[in-house]
Amino acid sequence: MSGPNQLRYSGAPLIGYAISSVLYGMLCGQVVWFFRRYPNEHRYMKYFVAFILLTETGNFFSGFAVLWHNLIRRGFAMPWEKFVRCGPWALHVARPFTETTCLLVEAFFIRRMWIFADQKRLAQFTVLPFLCGWGCTIAYLVGMVKYSCFPQIARNRPLLVASYCFRIISDGLIAFTMTYTLYKRSTRMSFTSSVRTVRGLIGWMVTTGLLMWLSAIAFIVTQLRVGNTLIPIGVYFLRGRIYANAMLAQLNDRERYRVLANKTRTMDINIETTTSGSIEQIPSGDNSLEQQQDDIEMVPTTPSTRNL
Repeated sequence: MSGPNQLRYSGAPLIGYAISSVLYGMLCGQVVWFFRRYPNEHRYMKYFVAFILLTETGNFFSGFAVLWHNLIRRGFAMPWEKFVRCGPWALHVARPFTETTCLLVEAFFIRRMWIFADQKRLAQFTVLPFLCGWGCTIAYLVGMVKYSCFPQIARNRPLLVASYCFRIISDGLIAFTMTYTLYKRSTRMSFTSSVRTVRGLIGWMVTTGLLMWLSAIAFIVTQLRVGNTLIPIGVYFLRGRIYANAMLAQLNDRERYRVLANKTRTMDINIETTTSGSIEQIPSGDNSLEQQQDDIEMVPTTPSTRNL
């Protein structure tokens, strides 16, 4: 496999970084909105959001270093052959930040699947490709340290393809489950204008993880088709931002998902009561039915739905 052609599509990293910078600004705005709107949020969730912002901040500065190396410095005081065939050190630093963000956000969405899904088996099945994909990702990151130049770096390519194949499966299951659950249990959407229609569809794509899935597909396709250019780097700059913004968008749009969790919790309570005995067999003087209704009314304040 030949080294990457630095002259073809050399502006792709700049375009990708420019878009990712806008998404980073959106992420900062969403984080501020989250802390201001939900001051009573549990401490572990606040730490989780702050850590995501920290990893994306590190990704932001490491991406700038990649641009400095490829577009401004252009291998200054470095042999041209080494500049063409070896990846910059900043790219090796940026990948752990991005992969850490993606790992945490995928785990967050799998937990959401467990909360919202009627059948928990699909959420359990999603864990398998999730773990396999991230095992290959860790092996790939280790291989980047061992093989940083072409053609040796080609030995690491199968791990990259395998990791993203597994992650496309897990992200696809997350997006399908969240989209189907939201469509099945939400009321019929009524839009009065095309602008609201577009906004509603964009909200669905972001908060259900569908955009995460599409970004993973876009990266692996560009890696396989035009892997000898700088286009995959430009696409890769967007991945961490898309994942982080998807998580914050769902946290800040929790009212819609709180209703879904309430319905799921209500269905679980009804199933438990009907399996233990028929409702018609409960004596009229017994207060168990009233207690059941009280439990249903208290669903929004239960630990499983308070943080949605």
